[in-house]
Amino acid sequence: MNVVIDVGNSRINWASVEQGALVGVGNALHVDSLDRAFEALAHELPKHVERVMISNVAGEAFVRRLVKLSADCWSCEPEFVEPVAVQCGVRSAYEHPDQMGSDRWVTIIATHNAIAGPACVIDAGTSVTFDAVDEGGQHLGGLIFPGPRMMISALDTKTSDISVTEVPARLPQGISILGQTTDESVGHGVILALAAGLNRAIRLVEGELKADLKVFLTGGDAELFLPLLEKDVDHRKNLILEGLAFMISKT
Repeated sequence: MNVVIDVGNSRINWASVEQGALVGVGNALHVDSLDRAFEALAHELPKHVERVMISNVAGEAFVRRLVKLSADCWSCEPEFVEPVAVQCGVRSAYEHPDQMGSDRWVTIIATHNAIAGPACVIDAGTSVTFDAVDEGGQHLGGLIFPGPRMMISALDTKTSDISVTEVPARLPQGISILGQTTDESVGHGVILALAAGLNRAIRLVEGELKADLKVFLTGGDAELFLPLLEKDVDHRKNLILEGLAFMISKT
């Protein structure tokens, strides 16, 4: 039995891997509740584990906690994803691959190995990232946008007449996207701006490659963007965990 763990900026996601498939998928918020998140992680994952592979973008404090957790629960040393120049059929566009977040690298690998052809992956979380890869596995580069909460927070803190605004649970269609309160105007505007940037990026890559681009979408805020993206989208809630499961099977 293997275990894969994705530590993001606000949430921990995990799963066991049986014959290449994810089972027992779970998650917990670690913002303001780190101990509870690790308790849930330790409780829900199996006790007999051969390997643990982790993507971590939450800093060194999490590395130490995860190393201790692996030693205490499974008597094994975790394997942390470190982006490299070439891995699992993908060649990084970065001159210094280790400067890329491990979560992005895993989603690029998952995307390239999920389809035969050029593709892009959008990860809508604390930040919103966009990465494209061609048919041969060459990573073409990416974009990093501030996520919806970051953008809303900037308006909340940098203007005098806008109070604390919540990210909309969903967006209305058609002209109803125009807000009729300040909160609606801010929330809808932020999501629409991000979606417009993503749609433009997709069109630019398709124009350069002269090929149709398969679009993968993941992340906690993915559903906000589904109705606004102009392409058919393959929504994969657990794409990072899927990528980790693929990587652990190849090493």
